[in-house]
Amino acid sequence: MKDTVLSINGDGTATFNISIIGNRTMIPYFGNFKIKCLLNANEYVKANKEFSDQMGLNGSINEAEEISFALIQLRHRLLETPPFWKSENGVINGGDLEDYNVITHIFNTCMEAEKQYKEMMEENYNKTKEKVEKQRQAILKQNKENETEEE
Repeated sequence: MKDTVLSINGDGTATFNISIIGNRTMIPYFGNFKIKCLLNANEYVKANKEFSDQMGLNGSINEAEEISFALIQLRHRLLETPPFWKSENGVINGGDLEDYNVITHIFNTCMEAEKQYKEMMEENYNKTKEKVEKQRQAILKQNKENETEEE
């Protein structure tokens, strides 16, 4: 059982819900998440520095490093989470989970949200670019007509 419904919001966030069974504990996990689709420059640098500090730079990535990278990225992306993702003191963490597949599923969903958000933004950019070009052409045409009338 692995169901995820992802919805990209126009404000740079996304929401999704999950329904997944942990591959080690067989515990079912259900809940809603709200995330940042993109990290800003400072968040990106901090996340990469945290990963580098935690794992070092040895060139190869093993499972522990993949989980570490996912948890660090999620620490910077997750805005709202279900109770199972929070530690006992209420901090948004996820590191207490024994089911790595849940962590990677949430991380992969965040990466899909980033991809879809970028595609949406590119589509919006292209539409705006076309609209601006049409307006520019209309202005040029009007200017040319005005010049012709003046002569």
